[in-house]
Amino acid sequence: MRLDDRFVIRNPEISHRTIDGNTLVVKLSDEGSKLLVLNRTGSVVWELADGEHSIAMIIEKICHNFDVPNSRAKKDTFTFIESLMAKGLLLEERLDDDHGTKNGA
Repeated sequence: MRLDDRFVIRNPEISHRTIDGNTLVVKLSDEGSKLLVLNRTGSVVWELADGEHSIAMIIEKICHNFDVPNSRAKKDTFTFIESLMAKGLLLEERLDDDHGTKNGA
């Protein structure tokens, strides 16, 4: 499966709130709380990380909303999504090979 055909979802254990186009993401853990403030572009990625929009669809929306070339949006979006996944904020939604349905990873 190509990287942009994958789906990502917000970690359900993460709190978030969008204010004036910026999203505040709060991760609570035994090691302490962490706050991440997403700008408008990051907020679009966050909101579309719902398991219903593929990464390719998210990239298309970024190109449309912010008038950036597809190659730049693709590179920046992949990098951003990978960083959020590394922090445990986003999870990959995997397809069930037998039925083609999505299962949270």
